[in-house]
Amino acid sequence: MKNNKGLTISIIILACTIVIGSSIMATKVSTAINMTSIDSKEKSPVLGINEAADYLHLSEEQVIRMINIEKTDLEEDGIFSGMMLPYFTVDGQYYFCKAELDNWLKEVANEHTEYNTAEGWRKQKITF
Repeated sequence: MKNNKGLTISIIILACTIVIGSSIMATKVSTAINMTSIDSKEKSPVLGINEAADYLHLSEEQVIRMINIEKTDLEEDGIFSGMMLPYFTVDGQYYFCKAELDNWLKEVANEHTEYNTAEGWRKQKITF
């Protein structure tokens, strides 16, 4: 009888250990999957409007107004000097290539380009 009690207790302890161990492993796997998902989003070369605005330290509204200012300049003048804010749209949503945003940032910084999104204008201060 004592053998049966000892065996029963051993089986219960073993079962509890397996359940607890499995639970811990499942949590770690889930955390690893979530971290991989976050890493791949952070390393994505494509940004949505909100991510691009955050990257540029601007509001989404300012980015959209800058796009519209550049469109207006191109339509009115028939030519655009400098580099336009690089983007593409899918189903009316704006998307940006991070590397191209970096190139655009370099160019507008070198040209001392000013945007006034409240008044709707842009000008370049190219210095030689």
